[in-house]
Amino acid sequence: MQAEREWAERYLWKLAWFGSGGAEPFQRSQSRERINAERRARFEAAADALSAVGAVTQADVEPFRRRLEEEIERGEDPEPAPWAGDDELAQRARLLLESRLADVARGAVEPGAAADADSHREAISRFARGEAACAACGALSADELEQWHEQLREVDGGHTWWLERERREKRCTLTELRAVVSGDATRKRGVRITSAELYADGVLLRWHSENGMVPPLARDRPGSGDGAYPPAPVSLTDDLATEYLHVHTNQGARSRAGPVIGKSTFATAVPGAAAELVAEIWEERLVVALAGTAGGS
Repeated sequence: MQAEREWAERYLWKLAWFGSGGAEPFQRSQSRERINAERRARFEAAADALSAVGAVTQADVEPFRRRLEEEIERGEDPEPAPWAGDDELAQRARLLLESRLADVARGAVEPGAAADADSHREAISRFARGEAACAACGALSADELEQWHEQLREVDGGHTWWLERERREKRCTLTELRAVVSGDATRKRGVRITSAELYADGVLLRWHSENGMVPPLARDRPGSGDGAYPPAPVSLTDDLATEYLHVHTNQGARSRAGPVIGKSTFATAVPGAAAELVAEIWEERLVVALAGTAGGS
């Protein structure tokens, strides 16, 4: 905690003295009033973030706030971000994240009792607060922070759902195509799956509705204001009850009288033993047989 406080105070001092911290330098063409307003806004945003994660208290912030006002009163132009890439600050930030990542790793090895789960969630939360503090004070670049976050996803090992979702979404490339399966030609109240593309790391469903034949659920909901239907709720499972992670759905329609054409991506590979996919689109249950494909026997 002492290390966090030291680099947090150092950052506030830089903001008070130089103005821009690790952010974009001020434009010399800006009026002094605008520069001063931006200096105050950057300082208060950093102070709020660092206080929120417990790195400093409001009492700690006050001397630096006074220093900022003194510098503004002097009327001298602030220096443009002289400390971007501060090695000492970056090293402190790395030690902090490394320590908190180790705490996450200890809790992820053997998930067990509720107390262990709570401890692991707290370790994840502490790491996230450290990440936020590092981002707030510019201690590490955005690229390096993303690398730390990737390590968090790997160390967590799938114990935390939102991190596992991020990991699977990042890795879903849909590049290794294994099979393409045609959907049932029979429509269910206007909606049908045209094909299911099975990839090594996911599934791409292609579907559409007939002209003007969209389920009442969609017709009764407001659109986006341009005559199109709202995004279709799409989910996917199979006869093995596999949970498929829905990444996104793209759909288009020229008007409410025309067909809705969509494709939905899922970041979960189809198990080899699965015999059929079961999709729900606008709450309509649609089955795709997988017999004889990479997903079915």
